[in-house]
Amino acid sequence: AMRSWVQPFFYYVGLLPLRVLEVNDPFIWATWVRIMSSLLGWLGVVGLALCVKVWIKDRLWQKAAVVVLALTWYLPAFHARHSSENFSGTLFTLGVVLFTLGQGIRKDFRLGFAVGLLLGFAVDTRIQAAPIMVLGFLSWVLVIEKRGFKDTTSLFVGGLTAFLIGVLVDRWGYGYWTFSPYNYYVYSIVEGKIDLGGTSPWWDYFRRIWTESWPVLAPIYFFGMIGAWVRFPRNLFTWCYAPLLLFNILIPHKETRFLFPMAHAAPLLLVMALQSKNKLWKKPWRRLLVGILGALNVVALLILMFVPASMPTRFYDYVYHQEISEIYFMGRDPYVQLGIPLYFYRPEGLVTKRAESVDALKRMMEDGLLLFHTSRTLPSPELQKICTPEFSIYPEWLRSWNPGGFMRNANDWSLFSCRREG
Repeated sequence: AMRSWVQPFFYYVGLLPLRVLEVNDPFIWATWVRIMSSLLGWLGVVGLALCVKVWIKDRLWQKAAVVVLALTWYLPAFHARHSSENFSGTLFTLGVVLFTLGQGIRKDFRLGFAVGLLLGFAVDTRIQAAPIMVLGFLSWVLVIEKRGFKDTTSLFVGGLTAFLIGVLVDRWGYGYWTFSPYNYYVYSIVEGKIDLGGTSPWWDYFRRIWTESWPVLAPIYFFGMIGAWVRFPRNLFTWCYAPLLLFNILIPHKETRFLFPMAHAAPLLLVMALQSKNKLWKKPWRRLLVGILGALNVVALLILMFVPASMPTRFYDYVYHQEISEIYFMGRDPYVQLGIPLYFYRPEGLVTKRAESVDALKRMMEDGLLLFHTSRTLPSPELQKICTPEFSIYPEWLRSWNPGGFMRNANDWSLFSCRREG
């Protein structure tokens, strides 16, 4: 019980119209959830675009910032991928936007309360990262803005309200009273299990942005963000994001997704770092460089827009809508990931049966039943004689094209329709 139910509750409420209409297809549900998350993330982008004039004074660079925010390759994928890192990052961004646009926050209690509520829900949904960003936010308000307790009361009340709502929602989700942030602290820090996923050296994030993200573009955004912190040490995002990066560098367990909450405003910070009095298009080499980077961005944007984040989901889609009732397999069960059974996409009544050998598999199968295998080629000539390919997660043109030998190492989930010999 160390994960908050606030984010699942948000989707639970959002899915009520589909449940009322008795639409229970999990793939329609997943699309609906992505639409909700994407619209929320899009509001964050629009909000940042409206705030551009606050942080960038030159009109040309303001336009550049809006274009970069609108077309950055990873933002649509981040918004549609409703992980806690991205969802919390969106809520935090909306809180910052509302605070920045609401210049009369000292006098308007409702506005300050709304900002506190958004920041509080950001903490509820990502207890590992959001508290550091919120503490940076509050420090900036008190130190740079020099606002006293009276001026920030509404922020604290909103945050406390979100905290109490989180406790109530956890009671609803878990079925008993508990305090998930404390449970997470005990598990990760007191019991020292934060490093169970492996450890990395302090500099590993500087490697990951080259090897685990889009080449060339990701490092530009990452170092551009750091450049903005250096150029504008008094900026609000500097106080929120820099401590989070430092924290992630210092803890031994590292994952690229831990940086996602900062990535929502990284396009804006990149432009802030690059802005100067010189005209952006003045020199030919600058135009050429911007053109090349823009083309790379468009390619990455198109790929992330149209390629599934998880190719095996196409397998689950096929099994569900073809109403397949039994799957035989060797190796691992396709409906078990990292040792955890999957239920969301699994059709009711589907039976999966493991065979320890090819001979055992042949004895188990009846006419017409499907064999699952993680390769387009079956492991024995006997199976190849009695089984016909029915489905593969990769299209035929990609397997034929095989760019860079990619398909030789790809985990090609396939289904075969098999018959008994004779």
